[in-house]
Amino acid sequence: MKASPTYASIAAILALVGALALVAVYYPMLNPEQFSLDSGQDSAPLGRYLFGTPASLFILAAAWHFNCQAMRKKQQEKEEKLVNKPLD
Repeated sequence: MKASPTYASIAAILALVGALALVAVYYPMLNPEQFSLDSGQDSAPLGRYLFGTPASLFILAAAWHFNCQAMRKKQQEKEEKLVNKPLD
């Protein structure tokens, strides 16, 4: 059973979600004019940054962890393939 594609898929999905969450948190700073038009507020509440930043960074850290697991599993599968390879 190859586990590395599963871990790699999870890592890619988490990285995408984490990046989108981080951009969503800092949207008022990235595009303040559009934010004021969308929400009718001049600035975002502080809680948006206090809770959103650690949450998105946690998701990105989980993506990094799953990516490391995928690379480790892929290396183990390569080593097993070389060990089990019959000699000619």
